[in-house]
Amino acid sequence: MSYDTIETHKKFSEEYGITFPLISDRDKAIRNLYGKGRITFLIDRNGIIQYIQEGVPKNKKFLRKIKRLE
Repeated sequence: MSYDTIETHKKFSEEYGITFPLISDRDKAIRNLYGKGRITFLIDRNGIIQYIQEGVPKNKKFLRKIKRLE
């Protein structure tokens, strides 16, 4: 989830081969529920949070965690 647009998420997904949806929270509704600041949640297919990263995640490290869930 980020403030980035859906178009930005689409480009990121295409560049890194991500096949699941990314959430665009332009109106900050989700952010208000989960906390302030830059936080990345990686949620598996069962809805369980598998990874939380405060601050901006390192793309390569984050992508490795994603691949483990596929």
